[in-house]
Amino acid sequence: MTKAPDLLRFYEDLDLPTYHELAQRLASINQNDIVGELSRQAAVYASYAGLLQYAKKEVSFLEIELNQCVTAASIRVRKEYEDKGMKATVAVVETLVSSDESCTEMTRQLATLSEKEGLLRGLLNSLSQRKDCLIQLSSNQRNEMQMHS
Repeated sequence: MTKAPDLLRFYEDLDLPTYHELAQRLASINQNDIVGELSRQAAVYASYAGLLQYAKKEVSFLEIELNQCVTAASIRVRKEYEDKGMKATVAVVETLVSSDESCTEMTRQLATLSEKEGLLRGLLNSLSQRKDCLIQLSSNQRNEMQMHS
């Protein structure tokens, strides 16, 4: 799964069960083909590293939108109170802004995107550990071959 459309589709569908399934597949090593496993490792890592950067960008953009939503809702609440001749306290503004549907929905979306970012970070950590394991297995194979020759 190294083509960009496949990676983006994977990203859109990424959740804990999908992560768990992929993590299991990525962690498995064909000990009969260590050289092949090592040669594919960098490409797989690079694909998911790129996807993690995409996730970080998505989180950053949504954080900006959420800040704008909170600011707009705060201004709206203050204006509504001013129009009634009242002053909105910080606590009132925060309470009403936190109940604003659009801001609440963006907060939920941000939580989902942050989860995806964390899952991708976990995959990269797993791939890094896999690389270390492959290097050790390769070294062990070379040592065994030298002992038998």
